[in-house]
Amino acid sequence: MAHMNAGLESSGAPESLEGAKTPPLVAIIPATSQVGRATIESLLAHHPDKVRIRAAARSLSQSDELRSFQNLEIIEGVDAFLRETHEAAFRGVERCFIVAPKLENRVEAVNLLMGSAQRCGVKHVVLIGGVFQEDEVCVMHQHWQATKRHAQVLGLKWTQLQCVDFMENVLQHKITIASESRMYGTGRGGRSPAVAVHDIGAAAASVLACDDDRHFDRSYRIVGPAAIGPDNMAAAFSNVLGRQVQFVDYGLEKWRQDALSLKKMPEWQVRGFYDWLRLYFLTGKLADVKSDLPLLGVQPTRFEDWLRARSSLFEGADETAAVARQKELVLS
Repeated sequence: MAHMNAGLESSGAPESLEGAKTPPLVAIIPATSQVGRATIESLLAHHPDKVRIRAAARSLSQSDELRSFQNLEIIEGVDAFLRETHEAAFRGVERCFIVAPKLENRVEAVNLLMGSAQRCGVKHVVLIGGVFQEDEVCVMHQHWQATKRHAQVLGLKWTQLQCVDFMENVLQHKITIASESRMYGTGRGGRSPAVAVHDIGAAAASVLACDDDRHFDRSYRIVGPAAIGPDNMAAAFSNVLGRQVQFVDYGLEKWRQDALSLKKMPEWQVRGFYDWLRLYFLTGKLADVKSDLPLLGVQPTRFEDWLRARSSLFEGADETAAVARQKELVLS
């Protein structure tokens, strides 16, 4: 089911002036993901005349938030695992951004979508990946490599945005930071160039809006401007909030045991993050990774600047809720 915002034709193609070239159609799937939404925001803000945008969502409830955007075509009912729902998303599309779901079988989901995209004539696909994924040690790395290989097998032109951890992960700490001025987790001594989700969206938008082949068959490291660890984050919180915030480290093994016993995430995800923390974050392997964001015209966001824009989220927590809840687990 298709819905058009701001008076676009139901075909997805706007009326064009005589002799004017109609901008190519790009699809974002799923558009309801954090990264998908950030990509749409960046396309509309910075590349409004370069492309037309189709936002694919699985259900009506998932796409309600998209209705606030103008000049956007919304396609309902697109299920990654049901091929018969894919044509509506990809028909007439030249380029697409497929964001992998947080599922153990997400390789299957992405590969099915890419297969449908190829059959519908899509030429270029943008994918999410991970820094050092070529090692294929962590389960997440195996996933990212598998989807890139499948794009190559299908003969699609591809671009992979290789990320590390997100700055948004610290939102898991907002209750204990507000009520106790503490962050609980693991990772002391480790560092990683965490990236802001809106920077990933800006990078994806830059690639999708490009009308030449400069980004074809390339990987970019989409990371922050500097490697930071939990103590650096605590110092940034202290500076921005004007009160001392401490990081309390209860160790990697305790993190793994709690994550499994409290079912904070599926077992496969715990295993993947455990390996990532043990082999990459804590070893310093990520400390010197340089960002390719400037190559895409994006200035990487500093963590303290990201935090300053969201400082109100870490104030005024309900202390009763904080006491009742288990100490927050962190992924970095």
